[in-house]
Amino acid sequence: MPDFFDRVKEGLNKGVTAVSVKSKEAIDSAKVKSQISALQQRRREAFEELGSIVYTTLTRDALDMERLRAKCSAIGELDAQIKAAEAELASIHANADASLGKPPVAGVCQCGAAFSQGAKFCGSCG
Repeated sequence: MPDFFDRVKEGLNKGVTAVSVKSKEAIDSAKVKSQISALQQRRREAFEELGSIVYTTLTRDALDMERLRAKCSAIGELDAQIKAAEAELASIHANADASLGKPPVAGVCQCGAAFSQGAKFCGSCG
């Protein structure tokens, strides 16, 4: 009988751990996704400004290359920030999976599903 209670206790502990890890993952990933969304919005606005600068300077025959380079540089910085945030998001998911004992993701199938190391076939499309 003590063996039964030990197994129940172990199952409950695993369940509590899983809920704790998954809730932390959800909170952290929501924050990073919000940051990515804000950065993407700023990027879209920067592209609109770049287009406006090009249009107005071309119609006046006074193309300001320095101003264009500065705007392109700002867009490049936003791209780098977005890429870093996406890497942080992937790290959050990988850490949560590792905490739960899931095998690391080895790649992504053509169908878009992730597969783990040693997988013989895709679990989604076969």
